[in-house]
Amino acid sequence: LGSRRARLRRLCTAFAVLYISGPFIDSYDAAGHRIMIQSAQQYWPLPVGWDTPSFMGHMSGEAYPMFIHWLITGVSFLIGIGPAMKAVVALSILALPSSIYWYLLKENRARASYTTIITVGVLLLLPGHIGSNFLGLFTIGLIPSFVVMPLFFALLGCLRRIDEKRSYLVWAAILFPAILWSHIVVAMAAGLYVVLTLLRSRSARTTKKLLLVLASGSILGIPLFLA
Repeated sequence: LGSRRARLRRLCTAFAVLYISGPFIDSYDAAGHRIMIQSAQQYWPLPVGWDTPSFMGHMSGEAYPMFIHWLITGVSFLIGIGPAMKAVVALSILALPSSIYWYLLKENRARASYTTIITVGVLLLLPGHIGSNFLGLFTIGLIPSFVVMPLFFALLGCLRRIDEKRSYLVWAAILFPAILWSHIVVAMAAGLYVVLTLLRSRSARTTKKLLLVLASGSILGIPLFLA
């Protein structure tokens, strides 16, 4: 199993190198995300602001969850927009199998390894238009929906361990609104998981912690929908 996980890591490394070396940031949606990052450079570190060069100026960042763009924009000041997009995407590809494995590791190691391999395999085979998968990333340029996936699985892992350490509650309360600000469909999946975990809770202590996670999403994420 260790050798299978190692091969999976090498496969993801190959995909990361391929993304860095290829022209994928110019494909379809990726080109639009690049323009949004160019606009965000004018008002960063604010998540939304005034885009001055086009259409005599207009508000930018209101119509799309901006956390991934905000993150890439911050990196772009150091290395440029194109390299920043490639670097953030490559890191998310590398982090994906580890985040899935950590989420599943609370059970059996062998089962976690097999399920991680199967999950990555599914993300390789899903049609590109669905998003949050490799084909969508490489062929259409669905960057935010893919980059947020390691955060999504990290949140699920924190929720499974929320009674073990206080830090898991803190991280869950950070990750949940971060996902809300990253991609609306993945945010809906994360919210559904939090609610289902809450409904399955048998402990008042666990219920309070899960309600705190939901509250963090409401306080930090709801402004996105009011913008």
